[in-house]
Amino acid sequence: MDDVFFVHDFAPSFHIFGYEMRYYGVLFAASFLIGYFMMRRMFIRLGYKEEAAQTFYFLGLVITVIGARLVHVFFYDMDAFQADPTMIYKIWQGGVASHGGIGGLILAGWIFSRWKNMPYLDLLDCLAQSFALTAILVRLGNFMNGEIVGRVTDVPWAMVFKHYDHLPRHPSQLYEATYGLVILITLIWLDVWRERKKKEDPSMRWTGLLFFVGAIMYPSFRFLAEYLKEYQTLSPSFPLTMGQILSIPFILVGVFGVFWVFRNRREGLDPVKVAAPARKRPGQARAAAASAAASEAAEQAPKSSRTAPVKVTTSVKAEPAAKTDAAAKADAPVADAPGPDAGDEPVEAATQDTAQQGDEPAEPSASSDTSSPSKPTASSTKPRSKKSRKGGR
Repeated sequence: MDDVFFVHDFAPSFHIFGYEMRYYGVLFAASFLIGYFMMRRMFIRLGYKEEAAQTFYFLGLVITVIGARLVHVFFYDMDAFQADPTMIYKIWQGGVASHGGIGGLILAGWIFSRWKNMPYLDLLDCLAQSFALTAILVRLGNFMNGEIVGRVTDVPWAMVFKHYDHLPRHPSQLYEATYGLVILITLIWLDVWRERKKKEDPSMRWTGLLFFVGAIMYPSFRFLAEYLKEYQTLSPSFPLTMGQILSIPFILVGVFGVFWVFRNRREGLDPVKVAAPARKRPGQARAAAASAAASEAAEQAPKSSRTAPVKVTTSVKAEPAAKTDAAAKADAPVADAPGPDAGDEPVEAATQDTAQQGDEPAEPSASSDTSSPSKPTASSTKPRSKKSRKGGR
């Protein structure tokens, strides 16, 4: 005991105004409260409204807690669940898993992006720094409770957790809180670096960089820390712990994601279409396909087959009360028309001109709208003279 650096003898709770407050619960709640303001700042900077941040925060909080609880029960405490299935609801008794929290955040981001049609990776970037802060405060809560202790060791900084046993052990909770702080500082620095790069080259997006880097760092540190933590669930003879097994998928996703971000970091790639495409109904999809096919066929059609635009001309009708002498003469029968005046062509020339036109339709004129239909027989059986046709124009 003399070689032990520190003896842990903290009470897991304290009292305020007669109410018992547990360190773990207070730190856990503080992580979500401070994390909300960090996420809100990212939302507003990306151009989203505060109401969207509040909705996403509530959704993420619920799904994260549910995911963390389910992973703890089914992967770390299955025997207790089989003995008493109702213990899955007793979250106030403790028992959440960080890997389930990460999975819950990923699921919450996907649901919200589909619901609000927002870029999926932007949402995950907004959560990255908040999750790093949560990892710090939660591990400090574990330290105050004297739980999730490390393996027995003789290093100078070994601690004895009196509420656990009387053996010197690694303070693994402080190890994990420390690398959580390293992750948070790294993500803040990456955020500043990304914004500077965007100002230098606006075509750069770097969407998803914060989340994928955090997805590499946290599980990797967790994988290494498991070698110093007390065994949970699995037998010591097994080469890996449960925490290491659950960390491997997140590490692979993070490595793949970082390569994806660097390859598609320019503005040409829209994360909305890649990660959260808008859903269309079958009828809308068929209508859009038909419209696109019709447009393509119209563009490929030869110019000769396209219909030429029709030039529409309008003529101003003369008022009935303001008929000119020429219009009045046009209404008169041809039999009563006077002989040719000076400067007019003879009737024979007009008749010959009419005969040469053959079956061509007669040219409509404004006088046809204002002429009286009282004598259709005379106008239809006898050809009009050149003078009478001029009066009708």
